[in-house]
Amino acid sequence: MSIVAWRDRTVTGTRLPAHLGLARTMSEDLTSLYNGAVRLFNDFQLDRDRRTIDQAVASFHMAADVTPADHADRGLVLSALVAAHTARFEAFGDAADLDQAVHWGSKAVEATPIGDDNRAGVLTNVGIAYLTRYQYQRIENSADLGGMT
Repeated sequence: MSIVAWRDRTVTGTRLPAHLGLARTMSEDLTSLYNGAVRLFNDFQLDRDRRTIDQAVASFHMAADVTPADHADRGLVLSALVAAHTARFEAFGDAADLDQAVHWGSKAVEATPIGDDNRAGVLTNVGIAYLTRYQYQRIENSADLGGMT
């Protein structure tokens, strides 16, 4: 699972995210928070350090908090939060992360309209979260039944 940072470029004084061909104005604070979270997430992919993914999740939450509900890229920001919660579950096994991934996933889908260039990626991250939760619950139910499912 990977998340790509926005690369900023200045065009007539307006900062535009270049990620995935986006051409929308984004606040510098949001861009900084999001890109910082992406860097932490990518670092976690290499170091598998619990503190790194905890910081990434917290940073994605902060980015989500400062993204207005009507912002064109809100779904993308929430989708990254879904990916981070899912990755943290996969590494450390805390089922609460799966619940958070599914919770934020539904909000990411709501925030990403049909036809949006980011919709496929959002749906992919949410689908992975649902699949991971299903597989985990199936294993847990099997263990509760003495492995007889």
